[in-house]
Amino acid sequence: MLFIARGIAAQGNPKTDQTKKEKLENVVLGKVSALWEVKAFMRRARASKPMLMISSEPDSTFKYYAVSMGASNFDIFRTTERFCVDPQTLKVYYWDVMADDAGFSNSAIIPITQWRLLRTTPGWQKPHTYKHGKLVALAK
Repeated sequence: MLFIARGIAAQGNPKTDQTKKEKLENVVLGKVSALWEVKAFMRRARASKPMLMISSEPDSTFKYYAVSMGASNFDIFRTTERFCVDPQTLKVYYWDVMADDAGFSNSAIIPITQWRLLRTTPGWQKPHTYKHGKLVALAK
């Protein structure tokens, strides 16, 4: 099951604009759902109603579609992972919310291949940041 949060277009023909937007959002969700990690989560969490949700759209402060993956049992959505999709290239990135990036910053947006390597390192579950593309654990 995929859920998409949508808004209404402010200008132009709302039906046409909404259709274009819906198509792009479906492509964005399709790109994220194609990741093997997402497929595995959807199988593992089947009893908990797993889903993907577009949590934010590109704007002047954050150029990506933000996609949350999580479980939605008991009518509460609990995010387990966050991804970002560049609307221009449709490239999928991992959004590392554990990184010390003060919120929406490109420093916490990392390529999927880098995420697959870094999440196996000891520093991944600890507070961290990135310096020159490398994970750096922060001292407490």
